[in-house]
Amino acid sequence: MLALAMAAWSTIAFDPNPAIAVDADCGVHVLPSLDTSGASPHGELLAMTADGIYVGASDDAAGRQHATYWIGGVAHRVPIDLVDSGLLDVNDSHVAVGDGFDPTLDRWRGFVFDIDSGVVTWLPGIGGYWASARRINEHGVAVGDGGSPNGTAHPLRWDAPYTSAQRLPKVGGDGGHSGAWAVGINDHGDIVGSTVRGRLTPDRRDYGGVPAQEHWGDLDAIAWQPGPAGLEEAGPASHTWAVNNDGRSVGFADVDELQTTVAAYWSLDDGRLHLMGSVVPGMAQSYALGVSAGGWATGAVETIGIDEADRHAFVWTGSGDLLMLPGLAGAWTDNTSNAHGVDDARDEVVGMLTVDGISRPTVWRCASELGVAAGDAS
Repeated sequence: MLALAMAAWSTIAFDPNPAIAVDADCGVHVLPSLDTSGASPHGELLAMTADGIYVGASDDAAGRQHATYWIGGVAHRVPIDLVDSGLLDVNDSHVAVGDGFDPTLDRWRGFVFDIDSGVVTWLPGIGGYWASARRINEHGVAVGDGGSPNGTAHPLRWDAPYTSAQRLPKVGGDGGHSGAWAVGINDHGDIVGSTVRGRLTPDRRDYGGVPAQEHWGDLDAIAWQPGPAGLEEAGPASHTWAVNNDGRSVGFADVDELQTTVAAYWSLDDGRLHLMGSVVPGMAQSYALGVSAGGWATGAVETIGIDEADRHAFVWTGSGDLLMLPGLAGAWTDNTSNAHGVDDARDEVVGMLTVDGISRPTVWRCASELGVAAGDAS
């Protein structure tokens, strides 16, 4: 699962650094967690609705992480009793998907949550120890993955009323029970994700006679429309995280020519791979995690740190270079950050910003104006 505030939020959100604001509401907005005292401010945003509801996860006063949604800047807990739960996506009808660990059943459980009614619907699995949805479209169709009884990961689809899980063709796997994952769906029913190298992308690497089934299982980007089809690659591995209604799917790709992993997108019409902008100086790798209706993308650039890579959120407006999003003091290098959701109509990006070593749920408003090309400012 991806890694998942003390500021008060009224109709005009608190801006921790008004100096970087472009107008009264533009800037870096840090949302509160479930702990209203501010003692446990940890959290992260994963997605948003067109009318400004945010979803993700945050901590309560005891420091326990719960699936959370924010309305008017106020954090609300989803009424479930799971460990390390979170909401991962939401549609514009306010229906969200999430997951968490159920200690009673000793497995990870996915669920659908209707924010307006407060109703939780549990997602059935396929007999293994986990089942989880990553995305939901405007028709209420959810996609994700689940384990079979032998532990192999299978891509799954759930249609309302969510009484059964439909297996998508897995098309790959390895001896370690890795299989395939569905992580994005649009309103046309196009599904994207990745598979461990299989029959669509046979492993032709030479390991000195070691059987192919024993090779390290790299990921390959894939789309189900409805049948599976591989997407273009430029190196050993690729993965796609989301797809919009125009068939733009975003993720990352290894590029042999660049000797690194970069944020990328594919057009489902032809499966062609495209890179997002130029390589950021000092970059270890970059990846796109979300796409908007208008084709914007967001994600993170990792740069070389002292002990480990530092992550920095970006927005990409469909052309040109990645625009690095600022930290609290204005420079994009000031804080570790990551971004998952983007809305070009709202000009917003959501994710997290590390403050005093703690991940905080964060919204960048007027993101395209706040962002700068890495070579222009630091």
